[in-house]
Amino acid sequence: MKKLIYLFLTVLIVACSGDDSNSNQSQFNPALTGSWYIDFLADTSESEADINISSTGVISGEFNSLSSSGPYPISGNLEENGVLNATINIGDANQITLQGELETDGTGLGVWVNSYGNNGNWDAVKN
Repeated sequence: MKKLIYLFLTVLIVACSGDDSNSNQSQFNPALTGSWYIDFLADTSESEADINISSTGVISGEFNSLSSSGPYPISGNLEENGVLNATINIGDANQITLQGELETDGTGLGVWVNSYGNNGNWDAVKN
């Protein structure tokens, strides 16, 4: 009988000691998630992008430029501290890389560079 009680207590302790939270899934500050508008500064082609940042930091969206036939897809990641890394695939072996930081006040800024070495700055505003 003693062995049954010890076995029952062991099973009960093991069953109750698990962590119910999912520590592998990061939750970002809600001020950083959602829809953002990006303006490419000092870019004579009048380029802009609309991106969405999920609650896990996945970036998706579209890039548009008056000098090209877009829209072109944007993909990337946002780190928990607001650091943004994304890529715009233009085609013909041309990519634009975005690096920068988004702030919890709904603003952001960074730099862009394309495969041909052209570069410039961008700023962002949360929609």
